[in-house]
Amino acid sequence: MAKKGKPKTVISRPVPEVKKVPRTPPLTPAPAPAQLPEHSVAPPPSPGAPSESAPPPTGAFGPATLAPRTTKPPPPVPQPAPEQPRLRFDGALRVAYHELSLEALDRLEVDAICLVVGEAERPLEGLAQLCDWRLCGALSKLLREGAFRGAAGEALLMPGRPRLPAQRLFLFGRGADGGGYATALAALARAKTQAVALEPPPLRDERALAGYLDALSSLGGRRVALFGAPPELKAIVKPTKV
Repeated sequence: MAKKGKPKTVISRPVPEVKKVPRTPPLTPAPAPAQLPEHSVAPPPSPGAPSESAPPPTGAFGPATLAPRTTKPPPPVPQPAPEQPRLRFDGALRVAYHELSLEALDRLEVDAICLVVGEAERPLEGLAQLCDWRLCGALSKLLREGAFRGAAGEALLMPGRPRLPAQRLFLFGRGADGGGYATALAALARAKTQAVALEPPPLRDERALAGYLDALSSLGGRRVALFGAPPELKAIVKPTKV
């Protein structure tokens, strides 16, 4: 007879409920985007470029205007200027410079005054005007009467004293080409004058200056008083005491 044992204790546990997961439907490819016409495709804007819809930039005094970007050419390379030949004066003149004034004319100590007058010089100018003033218009009277016209080759000798500080007054015609200055200086070189006063011509270029320097050198060692000389002449012919 079998022995009866203790009854076994059975512990029952609740069984968890299993949830059913729904199946994932298979993936389908997305439809391709619609193709736009070629004329409506616009390139993307570059970084920093203003868009059409963006408002224009404004400055402190109103809307600013964007200037187009330009490329500046490189600056020109300076070229050295050609050296100009420096004129020299090797004459033995003793030169003094004077301003065009009656006071300077009255202080002169010369034995001759040389005037070069042109045909169209009406009224007289420069040193000729000063001498005409001291002569009470005697030079203007000669021009009006036709005794002296100022044509090329004309020459006239007049007494200077007592109204002028020189014994003799030389008048030469300048002519249309201005060649009367060389003629006047050549005549003074032949005359027995030790000191002479004259007015140089307008020296507009280096050629005219070189020609006048050659004519001045013909006066030798005389004393020359120059009235109204240009600075170009003063830079070459250094003054000495007359």
